[in-house]
Amino acid sequence: FFRTTTMVEQAASTTTVDEQSKELQSSKPELSSLRLNFVLWNDDMTKDLTSNSKEVAELMRRAEWLVGKFQRSGFAHITRKASPSPTGNDNDFIHNSTDADELHTMINDVWTLATMAIVNNRADFGTLALEQLHAFFIDQDTGMNPRLTFPGGNATDLVDLYDMHRLLDAVALMQDKMPAGAVRAMKDWFGEYLSKVDEIKSHYHPSNTGLAGVGYDVLRMSIATWMGKSDIVKEQAADVQLRLEQAIKADGKTPLPVGLQMDALAVAAELAMRVGTNLWGHKTQVGGGSLINAVQALVTDANSKKQACELYDRTIKLAVRYAAKVESGEIDA
Repeated sequence: FFRTTTMVEQAASTTTVDEQSKELQSSKPELSSLRLNFVLWNDDMTKDLTSNSKEVAELMRRAEWLVGKFQRSGFAHITRKASPSPTGNDNDFIHNSTDADELHTMINDVWTLATMAIVNNRADFGTLALEQLHAFFIDQDTGMNPRLTFPGGNATDLVDLYDMHRLLDAVALMQDKMPAGAVRAMKDWFGEYLSKVDEIKSHYHPSNTGLAGVGYDVLRMSIATWMGKSDIVKEQAADVQLRLEQAIKADGKTPLPVGLQMDALAVAAELAMRVGTNLWGHKTQVGGGSLINAVQALVTDANSKKQACELYDRTIKLAVRYAAKVESGEIDA
């Protein structure tokens, strides 16, 4: 499988620009177990990308450059390690090592190639994206084992895996033009990986409000969303709700480091909305603070001091998206 020469050829002669744009649209809120679901990709992101000719041109230049890079140095893969794996198996992902560099390179490359394969109808970019996926996940020699390993028995903060949702969205973008065997192989790999993530749930108790806890939330909820496993998303959302009880103070502010941890809570809240759980508006038992109020308070405070807000742009955009839905009556606060 992963015969990729026919990935976009079936639609190459008939696909219009409008149809290409529609392929970037987010799925309906209900999760499907029959198709791969988008994780964070949504209509607003579609509009932002397809209306920004400069960004599309830059992504196109990047995709063209990747063609030459792969010819020169091959694909990113898990066994390209700086030192032997402490587990004795070089196909195991080791956190806080060069494996993270290979993972991030792979995610960025697949995302670039996948979006340009769809937006610009470039079958060759789709082919390269699938070959990169094969090298990183499926190939017996270079593919990553579908498991989490903790040398020394200590659970990690999982921050190395924080961008995994971008990879999942890239595959969801391409799924209708991928060979069935390729889709099945990726679902099988992540299905096994999710089962290993489930097994270590006890390491990330809701009382843990640091990166370890929220990083686990995002990883588990992202994969479960992608695979249409609503029950797992709802179960993990309940843990996030308990985490919010400690993360949001009575005045609506948060003691957390603002950047990554607040973004992780925002991402978890966005995924929880997909299964009908409103974490954005959840009022904490002590003081009645909420995630949306915490984000608004941080933005207001930064504006009043005429300082740059420490929140990530994505955190703010997700909060604005939620607020707009509340104002329109689409959802209850």
